[in-house]
Amino acid sequence: MSASSDAPPVVCSAAGIAFRETAVKTLLILAFAGPVATLAACGGDSSTDSSEPVATVTVTPNPASVPVGAMVQLTAALENAAGNPIDGRPITWASGATGVATVDGDGTVTGIAVGTADVTATSEGVSGDAVVTVTASSDAPPIGPGESAILFTGFDKATENHLYSLALLGRSLLDILITDMEGHGAPKAQGFPASGGAQSILRRGTASARAATPITSSVLFTGGYESATGIPATRHAALYDPATDEGVNLEMTEARYYHTISPLPGSRALIVGGFDGNTVRRSAEIFTESTRSFAATGDMAEARGRHAAAPLPDGRVLVTGGLVPVGGGPATIDVRSTELFDPSTGAFAAGPDMTVTRFNHSAIALDDGRVLVLGGNGRNSAEVYDPVANEFTAVGNMEVNHGLGHQAVKLLDGRVLVVGGDGGTIQPTAVVEVFDPDTDQFTRTGDMTSTRMLHFAVLDEATGQVLVGGGQDASGELLASTEIYDPTEGTFTAFLDLSVESSEQAGVFIQR
Repeated sequence: MSASSDAPPVVCSAAGIAFRETAVKTLLILAFAGPVATLAACGGDSSTDSSEPVATVTVTPNPASVPVGAMVQLTAALENAAGNPIDGRPITWASGATGVATVDGDGTVTGIAVGTADVTATSEGVSGDAVVTVTASSDAPPIGPGESAILFTGFDKATENHLYSLALLGRSLLDILITDMEGHGAPKAQGFPASGGAQSILRRGTASARAATPITSSVLFTGGYESATGIPATRHAALYDPATDEGVNLEMTEARYYHTISPLPGSRALIVGGFDGNTVRRSAEIFTESTRSFAATGDMAEARGRHAAAPLPDGRVLVTGGLVPVGGGPATIDVRSTELFDPSTGAFAAGPDMTVTRFNHSAIALDDGRVLVLGGNGRNSAEVYDPVANEFTAVGNMEVNHGLGHQAVKLLDGRVLVVGGDGGTIQPTAVVEVFDPDTDQFTRTGDMTSTRMLHFAVLDEATGQVLVGGGQDASGELLASTEIYDPTEGTFTAFLDLSVESSEQAGVFIQR
């Protein structure tokens, strides 16, 4: 969602006299590439007697340069085949990378984020362009103490770039952290207490946006797949330390995607199962933040992928359902079984069965110590696990199915927000529902502005809002748009666009 208009487009009369202005609202966008935004404008306020068609369009200056947040004026000169200038012809302006720069109807370019964009002027089917370089702003406002941000990834399937980006909520400042890591889809993410410095591999698009005060957690991203088509799994992991604005590339003991990552006591994380091509993993490993290392731990009884996991109050981790191999080949089935990991022994033990089979579902640790397990492919049902009774109990159903690619986020008041996902037969939904642990019932809240599946949703723990974005819509198109959910109003409001249309992101909240 790079631009929207509240007024009719600019219209030029035949004599080049009557005009209607276009009011344009432009959202700030993260970086590099985005959908093309096109606005119409008139080429000038004088007419010409020449009936010759336009043969060439020359845009100046070319190249052009503009800082983030500033503007530069481009001009399009039209000529006929004889090289004579032509005035008064309509001109259409477009930016090929609205995440970097936008252009309005008269050729005014606004710098959005560091990078380059081709800006094109077209008249009578003939086009000319200029390369616009957007540079870092020297007066960008700093990220202040107490402000919150979301660190998230986006996978551009067209270029197989893996983008790590920082979005500040509540004001118009975005900062690109990294753009040159190998591409991964469907990574997992987990936050940890901040630690000391690391090898610097991250770079900021706006250098002056570096903070002077620490952020209270570091972030680990794990696994995913290397290719949008071949889908071989990767061992890659990345740890970002916001206190030093630095990060490091790491490797897990095994390659995984559609695995889970759960917090363990002592700034550690448990990575469980997942796929490696056609193989489903039984294995698990533990990441220790103090040593920045991964080590194998005990295996599960069953290999699992597309399962869910949640931490329990005593430090154990509940692993639920998923797809498990059947018949000794690549075929899988969804299951009701669960397992419990004990970090004191490094071993898994069988847990009680769920009330139904589930995969592509969610498991959320509730404030009362229970775990809410909800949705999954073809499921609008939910249940809770009671670790004291060691059993699952069905709770109220959701209004619609929330399957592949939905998100579930625990709000500050302990309720759980269930956002979008596959409503059935790979049809994303805009429906959002809220689970109340006091009543064990779901109620519907405001819909998203777009249908979404395979998107991200992250709680801003400072404000209680939830940032939702990316994924794909009902037509299968990847999305760059994001929106913010206000739990007080129960409504979504459009926010900033991502750098590229992408899906299967992961994100974590950080705060200074």
